[in-house]
Amino acid sequence: MKFRSEQAFLNAVVDLARMSGWLVHHDREKQNVQGHAGFPDLVLVGKGRVLFRELKMSDKVRVQGAQSAWAGALINNHGDWETWRPGDWNDIVEILTGRRPVAEVVARDGVSEYVR
Repeated sequence: MKFRSEQAFLNAVVDLARMSGWLVHHDREKQNVQGHAGFPDLVLVGKGRVLFRELKMSDKVRVQGAQSAWAGALINNHGDWETWRPGDWNDIVEILTGRRPVAEVVARDGVSEYVR
């Protein structure tokens, strides 16, 4: 799946999660949030799981600094933390819906591509 921006990728993940019955939390205004910096982009709750996900557009972009601190703290305390990238789309669909994608998916920004 191709996305024009991280915001388009975020929108597609959030839309899919909501349509699949997950509760979704995303802080839009990071600068107005109290607490430690680097908290994951998404918290998804459903299907007996609580997922903490950081979204990145490229394999070249790595989690660093405060994001690494959150990742380590969550993993060390049995949190389900991962980084999701557009190349993970089939896995994202399977995790959120419980089935592998077999048809075309259209993102909110109009960019679409067969995912299989």
